[in-house]
Amino acid sequence: MKKTNHYIYILLVAIFTGIYILALFFTKELPFQYLTIVNLAYAAIIILIFSIKIFFDNKNNNKLIGILGVCTFLFLIINLVKMIMFLA
Repeated sequence: MKKTNHYIYILLVAIFTGIYILALFFTKELPFQYLTIVNLAYAAIIILIFSIKIFFDNKNNNKLIGILGVCTFLFLIINLVKMIMFLA
C-alpha cells in the first residue's frame, strides 16, 4: 500500500473523531441512551475504516481480518438500529 493511502485513513479518522466530539458535546444534556447511540455509531465507523484499510492491504492473511472487521461493523449497526427503535 502506498504511503499516501495511509494519510487518507488518518484524515478520515480525524474527521469522524471531530464529529464524535461535537456529538458528545451536544448530547451531554440528553438521556444516556443518546450517548450510547453516539458511541455505537463512532465505534462502527472507526471499525469500518480500519477494516477496509486492512482488507486492501497487500498481505493475503489480512483479508480474513478485514472481513471480520466488516462483520463487526454490521453487528454494531444492527445494535444501533435496535437502540434507535427502542427510543422511538
